[in-house]
Amino acid sequence: MQRRALLLQAMGLSEWRLARPHTLQGALEKAVSEQVKLIVVSRHNPQSERLFSDLLRALSLTEAEVLSVDEERVQHLKLTQATDFWLLQGDGQTPPELPHAARIYRSPVWAEFKASPAAKRAFWQQIQQLPQ
Repeated sequence: MQRRALLLQAMGLSEWRLARPHTLQGALEKAVSEQVKLIVVSRHNPQSERLFSDLLRALSLTEAEVLSVDEERVQHLKLTQATDFWLLQGDGQTPPELPHAARIYRSPVWAEFKASPAAKRAFWQQIQQLPQ
């Protein structure tokens, strides 16, 4: 018997299989195009929503300049340039590490953001305070 099989048997495992083998092969790492100027980190992808399109116009951005990812995948982005991030996360969530962040905008999760005039006002204040 192979050593691996003996170790698995000693641990009481009869079958061993990687749940995500592509992780070990580096397939999760995603290169980000230099044209991307804003990365939206959210569980819900808001790019198909009208409000999101309006916000892009306010930021003078096109859809091609925006990338939406969830909290898990943001850690696997391969950035070569400083990029703005918009974190759409609930209170109490730990923000991910963002080593290439030029600016970080923070808002509640998308559903709360859409329904809250105060959240929209806070976002507007954030984008107005930062140099364009």
